[in-house]
Amino acid sequence: MKKESSAQQQAPMQQDQHLQGLRDLLDLPLNTLQHDVLFFTLADKYPVIARRVDTRYLSLVCEIARLDALTAANWQALLTRLSAGYDYAFPASLLTTDGKLALLWRCDADVAVDQWLRWAEDALTFAFDLQARLNANAL
Repeated sequence: MKKESSAQQQAPMQQDQHLQGLRDLLDLPLNTLQHDVLFFTLADKYPVIARRVDTRYLSLVCEIARLDALTAANWQALLTRLSAGYDYAFPASLLTTDGKLALLWRCDADVAVDQWLRWAEDALTFAFDLQARLNANAL
């Protein structure tokens, strides 16, 4: 039987610290973190999922709009805003599924918990701002 590396042995503990830290920061109920996945809604409307992927990455996915609600001008403004706010340490990617648009942020799982929490808070603020602007047609 092979002995697991120290990083592999610590991964579940780190995962819990990252996700529990985000849950605590946002003052979410205990049941929002289950099976190493944090799930909640932003503004009581938009689903958000935070989790560790393949023990190597932490990801945060936040729905921001329905695709049919986006005009060509909104798409252009959205892409401009994303490129202006690009962070190479915690990059955002666009995802589309089931007629919805979401943002995905991903970083290495070995990032310090306090750094993860700053990035996650910034990402959620950015997503909330986009949602509000899209809803008000003010992007």
